[in-house]
Amino acid sequence: LISQLEALGPYRLYGDLTLRAPGGREDRLTEGARLSSPHVRADGRLAVAVQDGGGTNRLVLVGIPEGGIRPLGDFELDEHWAYPRWSPDGEWIVASRWRPGARFDLVLLRPDGEVVWTLTDDRAVDTTPGWSPDGRWLLWSSDRTGISNIFALEIDATTGRPGPVRQVTHVLEGATHPAVHPTGDWLVYSRYGTTGWDLEQIPFAPNTFFDPFPTDPRFLAGGERAVERYSAALDAPQRPYRPLRSALPRWWSPLFSEASTVRGVDVVGPRYGLSLDGRDLVGRHAWAGEALLDPVDGRWEGALSWRWAGLGVPVLGVSADQRWDGAGALLGRRTVEGAEVVDTLYLAERERSLGGTATLIRARARSTSALTLGARGIRQSLVLQDALGAPPPGYRLGRPERSLGEVRAGLSLSTLRGYSFSNGLEDGVALAVQARRRWEPGLADSLQGVPGSDLGFGEWTGAMRLFRGVGGPGYSRWVVALRGAGGVGSGPGAGAFFFNLGGASGQPEGITGLGSFGGGSLLFPVRGYAEGIRSGRYAWAGSAELRFPVAVIHRGIGPALLHFDRLSGGVFFDAGNAWGTTPGASSPNGAGEALRSAGGELVLRLTPLWLSVLDFRGGVAFPLVESGDPVFYLRLGRSF
Repeated sequence: LISQLEALGPYRLYGDLTLRAPGGREDRLTEGARLSSPHVRADGRLAVAVQDGGGTNRLVLVGIPEGGIRPLGDFELDEHWAYPRWSPDGEWIVASRWRPGARFDLVLLRPDGEVVWTLTDDRAVDTTPGWSPDGRWLLWSSDRTGISNIFALEIDATTGRPGPVRQVTHVLEGATHPAVHPTGDWLVYSRYGTTGWDLEQIPFAPNTFFDPFPTDPRFLAGGERAVERYSAALDAPQRPYRPLRSALPRWWSPLFSEASTVRGVDVVGPRYGLSLDGRDLVGRHAWAGEALLDPVDGRWEGALSWRWAGLGVPVLGVSADQRWDGAGALLGRRTVEGAEVVDTLYLAERERSLGGTATLIRARARSTSALTLGARGIRQSLVLQDALGAPPPGYRLGRPERSLGEVRAGLSLSTLRGYSFSNGLEDGVALAVQARRRWEPGLADSLQGVPGSDLGFGEWTGAMRLFRGVGGPGYSRWVVALRGAGGVGSGPGAGAFFFNLGGASGQPEGITGLGSFGGGSLLFPVRGYAEGIRSGRYAWAGSAELRFPVAVIHRGIGPALLHFDRLSGGVFFDAGNAWGTTPGASSPNGAGEALRSAGGELVLRLTPLWLSVLDFRGGVAFPLVESGDPVFYLRLGRSF
């Protein structure tokens, strides 16, 4: 019998009880009951559990298999319950009860909820009780001596009268969650050590239990003052919620954006900057901002966004940004001293936009789906330059400034999940599709549909990720990971540089401002080739990886500077292609042989300064088409 969390909408999680058979079958007992910590009576017909409600909790009995709930008391604001456990004969229930004055004690109850005995009465934390198989001994964890250890006392089977407290362990790190083997020969508990929590087993021998060490002085006095502080907190004045103070930024992160290249030429140079974000305590408001600068030519990028969940669903958002990118290449002809000269010219594009979104979310404990609708206005400027970034003499653009409108709709679904020792994501599937339409309001009829004059386009993209854990040696399962993506562009604005193919992806969503090691999240990556090596209005890319664990490092540098968690590896095969130009374009862009590559990666999971866990990835890719030298790369984040 387990308690499973299930989502009711995007903001509420409810715990309900489920019976899980050894073969995997599950039968749900309750619906929206907010139950946790279930424990089944020996006859299998009744369970005791903790039910949340009214800002506190209470003990309840749950019938098996009908799922009926019978409270053992009312919801009391100054009383909280935890860790209920049936005695082996089903005559008693032991539980931890918190009350004002920092008192977290064990009590013994009858099945009707009557508290018969208070087993401990001090200001120590007494938790995780468990019984010996014969019901004679009750064991629990307490920090009464200053460090959590296992204690025990005898229980009279008839009256429930407790005997004197005895100490079972005297570890220097911590011991909790005692459990006696059904044979009564062994005691297993969780012990905290230099490498975290581990299971430890010792003989269960009551004749070796000893008188407890002296109670830590901090538990001997001060309970009255704690009651006073608790009462004063209840009487504190109420004030309207002010989200601004808690939404102020608490950190910053460096940003780096690689140069935007077209046919191997840096049309826009690398940019450097920083990012900030913040959210209020209840998650109603969230914002993010970033700014980057190209120190060579002074071009800057920036973005500012705000999301509001005050309506629950939909979640509304607004954003404004400025971006620079390479927009393509073209050939120019001019006459110099009577001779015709052909120049290769490059287009840099500055795009400023202001837009809004509305997102409908359907959240469950093991799946999330969302529909996002958005619209924005765009101001686009094109800059003509040569290979060195300078304005080319003798050339100018006929319409360097454009105003555009855009609408989009996106649908996503994810059942992805990983576990404590997983090698990244381990199971599930994620699907995402998006349709986008851009047009130029007020464009003359004579220019509509003309490539180079009409920048309107339609775009359809989709991506899929699939993960499946399989067997294999190591600290976690090996994982087969698959990814595929495709895109189709239409209209006069979808030309030969609409989609870009190539490069090694990294910096997944959720890790912001950490592109310092190159690359962002790419829709069409093929490792071993330069980013943008191929482009077109049609594109696809796919990857297959076998990921495997290497070692658990679990070592740090300094008390909080850098912690090295684990090392994993993988081998991969990538393929993809991009092709196609606007119908009627002078230079065709046919579909050549699909690019392919293979290689391997090592992933180091680390935690700097006790912040977010990061995957630092290094790899080598071998191009298999248009072969060149092996390509080495470093990235933050998984490939997908």
